[in-house]
Amino acid sequence: MDDLYDLDYSNYADLIPLISDDVVVSTLRRIYNENFDPQNEIEENLFDHTWSILNEATDKGFGKIEYGHPDFEFLQEVKYNNAVFAAFKTHRQQNDLFVQLTDDKGVPKSFAQFKKDSEPIIGRYNVDWLQTEYNTALIRARTAVQFKQFEREAHIYPNLKWLPSMAAIPREGHKPFYNRVWAQSDPFWRSHRPGDEWGCKCGITSTDEPVTDGVISTQEMPEASPGLDNNPAEDGKLFSDTHPYVKDGYGSLKKRRKLAELTADSAVIKAWAEEIIETRKPKGVTKEVGTLDKAVLKFLKKEKIHPANRQIVLSDSALNHMLRDVKKHPLAPVDIAKIKGYLQTAETYFDAGKKNILFIVDKENGKSLKIVVQPNYKCKINGEKVEVNYVTTSGYIETYNKVANGYKKIKV
Repeated sequence: MDDLYDLDYSNYADLIPLISDDVVVSTLRRIYNENFDPQNEIEENLFDHTWSILNEATDKGFGKIEYGHPDFEFLQEVKYNNAVFAAFKTHRQQNDLFVQLTDDKGVPKSFAQFKKDSEPIIGRYNVDWLQTEYNTALIRARTAVQFKQFEREAHIYPNLKWLPSMAAIPREGHKPFYNRVWAQSDPFWRSHRPGDEWGCKCGITSTDEPVTDGVISTQEMPEASPGLDNNPAEDGKLFSDTHPYVKDGYGSLKKRRKLAELTADSAVIKAWAEEIIETRKPKGVTKEVGTLDKAVLKFLKKEKIHPANRQIVLSDSALNHMLRDVKKHPLAPVDIAKIKGYLQTAETYFDAGKKNILFIVDKENGKSLKIVVQPNYKCKINGEKVEVNYVTTSGYIETYNKVANGYKKIKV
């Protein structure tokens, strides 16, 4: 990673806040004392720190984007992918730390020794490397949102110009592109963009200037760096899947990806719930939180109910209702964070009277979490009237009373 990244602090836009001692100690104690599984879990402290730094860079790169702005949904997509990347990074970091639990003879270390031996790993991941990732995320977020704006203005400014680097010591790789102009539709932009090399500080602008000689010799065509060989404006990823955190992590990539996506799902929903609690002002935002599985679809068909699609959605107005303090058993953000997993694994019933689906998860202290989904619920999403499988409410009930008369079992 040191060879891949540009670690010259003079090239950084802003210095990120250092990871706190409390976070470090909490992380190390969890790995040291608890029955922590570094292959199949994501350490929350390290994940939250990384994700917050990447989102800070993203917000700065995008500028002020509020609900209703044409790039609002794109910003949410980027932040979700930031969470996936943060989970991949955390997985690799926590496994590097886990190795430090024993010495080279396999003898367990004292916590003091483990903490001391972990310092270089914490420093590299959360100071040196995260600083570079912040700086790169800021530049690529800015370029991505520029590309979106350029597309909307293509009828006025059909071409794009590559602007020279602002770095004190510019790299040689992109110098052949300086001040050259290509059409927005030119295939050149699929494989070359400012920010596709670590440490790049080139810029881009739309223009109605005529296209220059677009022919570039093979010798002039530098390859994008690992982790930066994509266009964030197209896929919403500030870092691509060729990044070493993704490509060269511990264990199966397929399993790590599933874990990273589940972690991202929970983190995004939790952050959304926290925002609702803070503002208490639903904006009309709706998110997909799950899908109806085959068993549910088969059951509904027998009941002569035919969902328009399989997607289960949750609106911020429904979420606000679930999180109200005045409710007898209000939810907390942590309760709703794992809704996607709950909808996959919960006991499932059909309320014959209300014609809705009940997902029930037994929790502690004799309580169960109930999630109610109404098939073919008519509502507005992005101003369009649609029929969806809508989460109408959720809350805690007494476990002994979870199955009422009129409930038909779908799966347990």
